[in-house]
Order: sequence, then structure tokens, then C-alpha cells
Amino acid sequence: MKRTEEQKLLWRRKLHARRVFKKNPMFAIEEISVRYPGYCEDLLLSDIKLKSKSKKAKKKKKSIWDFRRRQLDKYAGLLKYTDRDSKEYHDICIKMVMLEEANRAKSDIALFVKLGGEKIVYSFAWTTKESHIKDFIRFANSGNATHEGLRAKQKSFLSLLS
Repeated sequence: MKRTEEQKLLWRRKLHARRVFKKNPMFAIEEISVRYPGYCEDLLLSDIKLKSKSKKAKKKKKSIWDFRRRQLDKYAGLLKYTDRDSKEYHDICIKMVMLEEANRAKSDIALFVKLGGEKIVYSFAWTTKESHIKDFIRFANSGNATHEGLRAKQKSFLSLLS
């Protein structure tokens, strides 16, 4: 796109006006009118006015509240109201460090369930929602839970993620 001679002169005048106005705003019109006779205040205002860039709409971030982040938030709240010298404070700090490390490694969430003398580990993806984990724990703690029922519940949660 080539500019015409008139567009080039207009562009040079605008650049000159901005430069002079930046250096000496009080006497800018007098200085510019020396180079461009007939220069007035209206031209100065139009020359120094910058076109604002169009604002792009910000992308909405999906709030991610997986199990570990929710637990970290809860522990952070507890930490505010716990005495720093108490054993409880240090226990919360240790739990938070373990959760942070597991979250950073993106390791699976392992839940140990012992039913009828048989102990089985059920693992969930690190992105699993807290509500799904709590539903699973609630079902496991109910009196009529079996390992087959727990496996079916685990598979239903895994199918929701994919």
C-alpha cells in the first residue's frame, strides 16, 4: 500500500506536532505554525490525538476446581486462624506441601478402600472434581458398598472426564 504525497505530508505534520507538543506543550502552536503557516488549535488537537486500539474481549477462563486445589484452599483458610507455634499448624503445612507436590507432578489421586478384609486402591485423574471424589467416598462409607459397585462408580467418573 503506497501512500500519496498528500498523505505523507499529513503524516509528517502529525509527527512534528506530536514531537513539539511533547517537548513544549504551552508554546506548541506557535512553534508548529512557524513550519506550517495557518496551523490552529483544532489541527493540534486532531494531530496529537492517538487512535485507541480496539479492546479485545478477554477470554473467560474456566475455573478449575479439582480435588487438590479445593483441599489447598481449605487448608489455606485453616492456616490463617491457627496459631503458628502449634502442632496443628505444622501438620497443615505438611499436608499443603504434599498436595502442592502431587499437584505439580499431576499424579493420580489414590483412594484406599478396605471392605470385608480386602484393601483395594482406586485411582482418579488429577483433574477429577472434588464433588466426584466426595461422592465416591460417601458411597464407599455406606453400609452396602461392594468393590464391584465402587469400580462401576469409578468408571462412571472416568467416563465423565473423557
